[in-house]
Amino acid sequence: MLVLHGDRLPIPAEKTTEQGLTILAGTSAAGQAPAPGQRVLVLYSDERLLPANIIMDEAIRAAFAAGTKNPFELYSEFLDVARFPGEEQQQRQVDFFRDKYRPRPPDLVIAVSGGALVFLAEHRVELFAGVPIIYCSVTGDPHPDRLSDARIAEVTVPDVVVSTLEMMLRLHPDTRQVAVVSGSGPRDRQFADVYRKEMTPFGNRVAFALADECCVIGTVGDGRALLAEAERLHPDLIVLDIAMPRLDGIEAARQLRRSPRPARLVFLTVHEDADFARAALDAGGLGYVVKARLATGLLPAIRAALADRRFISPTLRFDEAN
Repeated sequence: MLVLHGDRLPIPAEKTTEQGLTILAGTSAAGQAPAPGQRVLVLYSDERLLPANIIMDEAIRAAFAAGTKNPFELYSEFLDVARFPGEEQQQRQVDFFRDKYRPRPPDLVIAVSGGALVFLAEHRVELFAGVPIIYCSVTGDPHPDRLSDARIAEVTVPDVVVSTLEMMLRLHPDTRQVAVVSGSGPRDRQFADVYRKEMTPFGNRVAFALADECCVIGTVGDGRALLAEAERLHPDLIVLDIAMPRLDGIEAARQLRRSPRPARLVFLTVHEDADFARAALDAGGLGYVVKARLATGLLPAIRAALADRRFISPTLRFDEAN
């Protein structure tokens, strides 16, 4: 099985930067290079730790550094509209941005995907009036005509589902099943609709499993952070490892189970030893998936846990632990 993850999209950083430098040059005196110390705000629709956003942010910064010798100040902000929607939250963000950037307003705003564009369409006048915008759009995102101000340029993220699948099948010609990992939020459903259409021509070659029952609301790097985020976000399900910095997964699971609103727990680990599996399940885990079987085991484990059923990787000789 091959896994196609819904939040990893091609990043047009060089094209975005080229367009940005052109726009900034236009804001300077005619025929001159962009003024030194100009400020660029990159406004993302989603959360900071989304892999595509991390790659995008690094690529934009590298492209600006390589594209000009003039100093630039780059700022990044994340609306996280999938997890924190609603007018009240949007107004809090407006108030925050207005106060934060009043003394240092940006000379250019880069809006990454549709949520950022919609936000600017509704609040640009009170936040960044007259500031040019580059809109990085993906398939299904709103068109820039949502903005009444004409000072906007669109950079389209190419739709590469077909070419990605073709490359995957060239590298793994014996593949018979492809899992598409998505979520249940509005943007996740938007991408899932695109994938369904683009995958149709491949239906006679492979079977597709679209995993869109869940919405990923957070990621952490250690056990202590896991406890803090679980208390803040109240997830329905947590996928955790046994070996984690600061607090191991077994002890984290024990503490999580003492929460007034305990989440269902699925362990994803390299350990194929039955003793580890017994300890994980005794600590409150409903699922135990070895990483060597991630592609075929994680989705069934998540589905089983959400239905309050137990799932253990079939390759694990767990009968010895009973």
